[in-house]
Formats: sequence, C-alpha cells, structure tokens
Amino acid sequence: MTTLTRWSISLSIIAGASIVLVFVLTIISGIQYRIDEEAGGDTAPTADWIVIGTYAGLVVATLALLGLMAIGVLTVFRRLRSRSRADGTTV
Repeated sequence: MTTLTRWSISLSIIAGASIVLVFVLTIISGIQYRIDEEAGGDTAPTADWIVIGTYAGLVVATLALLGLMAIGVLTVFRRLRSRSRADGTTV
C-alpha cells in the first residue's frame, strides 16, 4: 500500500467521522429545541459546546476533503508524468 493510499484512506475516515459528528450534534440541538418548545417556555439558544463542536466538525471535514482533492490532483499528475516518460515526451 502506497503512502498516498494510506493518506487517502485516513482522510476519508476523518472526513466521514466529522460529518457524522455534525449530524449527531445537529440532531441533539434539534431535540433540545423541541424539549424547550414543548415545555412552553422560551427556547434557549443552542449550547456553546454544540455550536463549537459543529463548527469544528465542519472545519475538519473541509480540510480532509481538500486533502483528498490534493491527493487526487497529485495522482493524476504522477500518472501523466509516468506515461510521458514511457512515451519519451515531456509534460
């Protein structure tokens, strides 16, 4: 297994886990809102730890996806370069 393959697997797992985290925190926020609404009181703002966790999850997922895109571009250039060497042309 090459280094790029390991990186792409790792980044895919990190991006997936971050997206799951965002979904879970969004559901928790919705449940808390619904409980406050049914209690008849004023709905409280979302807890800080939910907001921070959601933003952190989105940032980590974005960075992981950007890393995957960079690996994809690097892989394409490597393949083009190896083909051009085999053909005797330059890229």
